[in-house]
Amino acid sequence: MGRAKKMATVTSEGSRLERLENLALILAKQIDICAKDVVDGPKTMPQLSRQYRETIKEIEEIKGMMDWFRDNEQYDNFLTFMLGLFLARRVGDTLSLKWRDFYFENGRRKESLNTLIEDKTDKIVDMHISDVTWKYIDWYCEKTNIDPKEHLNEDIFKSLHKDWLPNNYTKKQYDEAVEKMESSYRNQFKKAAEACGINGVSTHS
Repeated sequence: MGRAKKMATVTSEGSRLERLENLALILAKQIDICAKDVVDGPKTMPQLSRQYRETIKEIEEIKGMMDWFRDNEQYDNFLTFMLGLFLARRVGDTLSLKWRDFYFENGRRKESLNTLIEDKTDKIVDMHISDVTWKYIDWYCEKTNIDPKEHLNEDIFKSLHKDWLPNNYTKKQYDEAVEKMESSYRNQFKKAAEACGINGVSTHS
C-alpha cells in the first residue's frame, strides 16, 4: 500500500483481506510450479515473486493497522475499520449503522445486511454478513460490554456529536454529526497508517 489507494474494497467473493490471503496462496503454488519448470519458469518467476511480495506486504499492513487500533483500545475505530474491510460501506454509512441492522428483535442474528440506506445513493444495500464479520462484532461487544438486544434501536457507534443532537433532530443535523465523527475517524486512521509505516493510504470514501 505504498501508493495511494482505497483499502476497503469488496466483491461477492469476500473482503479485500480475504482475497489477498487467497491470492497469496495461489501465487505461492504458482511459484512452486515455476521453480520446477526449467523452460518457462525463469521467465515468469520474477513477476510472480514481485506480486507475491506486494501481496504479503499489503496483508501485513492491514493486520498492522488492526493491531494498532486494538493496542490503543480504540474499539469503535477498530470495528469501523473492520466493517469497512468486510462490508465495504462508506465511512459515513458505517458510522450510521444501528444494532437492528444486524439483529432481529428477538436477538437472532441476521444473515444479510438489508436495512441500510446509502447516504450517497439513497439505495438500500443487501449483502451477506459473513462469519468473520460476526467474529469481530462479537469481539467488539465483549470489549465494550454491550448486549445488542438491549440497544437494538440505537446507533452502534456513539459520540458526543450525536449526544448533543436535539430530541427532534433533522436528517441534516444527524448527517452533520456523522461527518464530524467521520473526520475524527480519518485522523485516527491516518495515525494508524503512519505508525505502521504506510504512506498515501486512504479510507473508502
